[in-house]
Amino acid sequence: MLTRHRELVWSLVSRDVKSRYKQAALGVLWAILVPLAMMLVFSLVLSQFIPSPDPRVPYGIFVFSGLLPWNFLASSLTFGSMSLVGNSSILKKIAMPREVFPISAVLAGLVDLLLGLGVLVVLMLCLGLRPGLGVLALPAVLLLELTLATGVALLLSTANLFFRDVRHIVPVLTILWMFMTPVVYPITRLGAEAQALVRLNPATFVVDTFRSALLGMPLPGPGEWLRASVLALAVLALGWFVFRRCEPAFAEIV
Repeated sequence: MLTRHRELVWSLVSRDVKSRYKQAALGVLWAILVPLAMMLVFSLVLSQFIPSPDPRVPYGIFVFSGLLPWNFLASSLTFGSMSLVGNSSILKKIAMPREVFPISAVLAGLVDLLLGLGVLVVLMLCLGLRPGLGVLALPAVLLLELTLATGVALLLSTANLFFRDVRHIVPVLTILWMFMTPVVYPITRLGAEAQALVRLNPATFVVDTFRSALLGMPLPGPGEWLRASVLALAVLALGWFVFRRCEPAFAEIV
């Protein structure tokens, strides 16, 4: 589907990116300033209580490297959930695959992620930190996160079309999910039972592996990669099934 309609998807991605920063004085710089501001706040509040698991890596860099993949997932929840409702006028008038709306909302978030990644690399180089060979795992991590984010966006966009309460639930869900994910703390700080629970969260693998690949920390083994991949594909399959099953009623609902 994406191959046949890639020009349409690209057009929607471009539109979504522009609309997010339209009439903003700083424009796309907000994609960099938001994670930087979050890093500073968490560093000021938590650095005294939660040390970095690697003495080479300052706590601020540890947090920033976790915030980048997390913010991408959070934006997928927020913008993906509103993608069908926000394009209701197009849904009624033009015949096209409806999946392109949540998918384009997810892909638009990659722009913020890549900009933030560039800033992180500059900060690391300034601090004398050099990514190791583990950085080669980054494309695989991003593909896995993209799979997970798309599945969640398909589910939430469908749910939001039928139950408008979803737009109120998503911000709460995002906050709860963030603290269930080791974004601002190393998972090793948790007890054995808490670690086992947090590892069931698919975002845990994505955030931890993204960070490890950049900062030269040990990467997960093949078994963990397989489990995370199966889970992400299961979320995508569920999202696609629910979306397709409900799609005939979309035009009537909107």
